[in-house]
Amino acid sequence: MSEAKKAVEKHANGKPVTGTEDEGPMSGYSSGFFSDSSSSSMERSPRNLAGMNRAEPFALDPLPVEPRSPNADTDWIKEVQGSNAFIEGLSQNKGGVLSNEPADCVEFQKGAIVNEKDIEENMLAGKIVVIRSVNKAAIGLVLPDVTLDNVAKLFKGSDGEYKVRNSKTGQFAHMTIPKMIEYMKENEKCIENDNVNIMNLLSFECTKITRVSSTIKLPLFVQNLSMIKQLKAAINERFGTLKTGSFATSDATPREREWLKKLKNHIPSYENFYIISMKGAFTDLHVDFGGTFVYYFVHDGKKVFYVAPPTAENIEAYRQLEITGKSMWTDNPKMLKNFRKIELNPGDLAFIPTQWLHFVYTPCNSLVYGGNFLTESKLNEHYKMMEIEEECLKNKSGKSEEMFKNFWDMQFAYLKLVYLNGAISMRKANVLLLGSYQSVGYQFLTTLIEKIHEPTINGLFSTDDKTELLNMLERVLSKKKFDMKKPFKSEFTPKLVGKQTSSNPVEALSIKRKAEMKSPSEIPSTKKPFKE
Repeated sequence: MSEAKKAVEKHANGKPVTGTEDEGPMSGYSSGFFSDSSSSSMERSPRNLAGMNRAEPFALDPLPVEPRSPNADTDWIKEVQGSNAFIEGLSQNKGGVLSNEPADCVEFQKGAIVNEKDIEENMLAGKIVVIRSVNKAAIGLVLPDVTLDNVAKLFKGSDGEYKVRNSKTGQFAHMTIPKMIEYMKENEKCIENDNVNIMNLLSFECTKITRVSSTIKLPLFVQNLSMIKQLKAAINERFGTLKTGSFATSDATPREREWLKKLKNHIPSYENFYIISMKGAFTDLHVDFGGTFVYYFVHDGKKVFYVAPPTAENIEAYRQLEITGKSMWTDNPKMLKNFRKIELNPGDLAFIPTQWLHFVYTPCNSLVYGGNFLTESKLNEHYKMMEIEEECLKNKSGKSEEMFKNFWDMQFAYLKLVYLNGAISMRKANVLLLGSYQSVGYQFLTTLIEKIHEPTINGLFSTDDKTELLNMLERVLSKKKFDMKKPFKSEFTPKLVGKQTSSNPVEALSIKRKAEMKSPSEIPSTKKPFKE
C-alpha cells in the first residue's frame, strides 16, 4: 500500500497525520490541490474526504521520487550529438561542462589599426587572431554586401543543389540556396520542435560561380601565404611564357600546355565558402582537412567557437578519437576542459591557425564567409594531419570526400612550379638555400620520397617524374657548386642505416636524414651560413 493511501486511511479513522522532521514538509503541492476551488485555506470540507468525522488541516508524506542522478546536469553530453536534448544542453551549458573563459587569442577591437604583418606573424606563430567589426578594406578583403535577407538573390536556384547536413541526425539532404533560406524562415523554432530538422550548409564553395567569386578578394597576406593561390599564379605565368620566343614554336610546348591544363582542372578550390546555418546547428569536434588555416567572416547572425590548442596531448587524443571513430563527448569528456570560447558577431573576422581543435555552435540563424589554405611554412603540421586522415581512411573511420582533394599531387606540382622554380634561380645566382627556404626544401624531400610510388590523378606525375623532381631538389639543397650542365652525384653515399639501405640517392638522403633527426620536424642548423 502506498504511503499516500495509508495517510488517507489514518484520517478516515479519525487520526490526523502531520508531517514530522523526518518525513519532511509537504513541499511541491498547492493548497488548492486538496480543497474546493472556492477555498484557498487548508481546511477540508467533509464531502471532500468521505468518512472523515471532521474537517481539519493535515499533511501527506511526499510521494516517492526517483533519486536524482548526481550527473543530471551533465548527462546531456551522452545524448546523440545534434539531438534536441544535446543542443539544449549545449546552448545552456548545463552543469558548466564547457568553459566560459575566453580563448587565448590576439584580439583587435573595433576601430583598432590592424597591421597586416602583425596578423600574419601571429597566425604563423600559432595564435588565433580575431578582429572585431573589421575594416575589410584595410586588410584587402572585398566581399559582396550580403545578409540572410538577400543571399537567395545572390545565389540562384539555377546555381545548383548542395549537400546540407542535418545537425540532429548527421544525415545529408540536397538543397538550393533559395530553398535553404526558405526552410530556415519557415522553421524558426527548430530546436523546440522534434519534427523540424536543423540544417547546416557547410560545403558551398562558390569559386566556380564567377559572377560572385570575381567580386571577392582575399586578404592580401592570405593570397601571399596560400600554396594553392601561388600554384595557380605559377600556372598562369607559365602559360604566358609558353606563348613567347622559342617556346611558341617548340615541339614540347603543346604537351606542356596540355599538362598545365590538366593540372589546373584538378586543383581543388577551398577559398570561397559560404556557410548558412540554422539556429541550433552544431559542427562536432574537428581539425580542418589537411591541417589548413581558416579565415571566417560573419555576415549575419552569430557563431560560438570552442577551441583547443594543438598541443601534443590534444593532437594525440584527437587522433585516437578519429582513428577509432569515437566521440569526445561520450568516450573522452575530460578533453572538454581544454576548450575555450570565442563568440563571433556580425562584422567579426577570425583567423584560426593550423591544427587547432574546434567545434562550433550556432545560437541563431547565420551566414558566414570563409575559406581554407595551406602554407609552406607549416608543411610539417599539414603533413601530420594528412597522416591522421589517411589512417582514418584506412580504418574506414574517415571518408575521402572529407579530405583535401588531390593533396599529394598538389605538393608535387607546387614543388615543380613554385619552389624549384625559385630555388634554381637562386642557385644559378650562386646563392645557397638557407633558413626557412632550406627547411621547407628538406621537408618536401623527406616526406615526398615516401609518395613516389603512390597513384596519381589522371597521369599527372609518373614515378619517374616524381623521382626526377626530388633529385633536382636534392641538387639545389646541396652545398656543392650548382651547375645544371654537369652530372650530379649525391653527397649522401648509400650506406647501411639500421636495416635500411637504398641505391637511389634521393632515398638514401631521406633514410640518412631520418636516422639523424631527433624528431621528424627537426631541420639542419642554419646558424653558420655557407659560402661557395
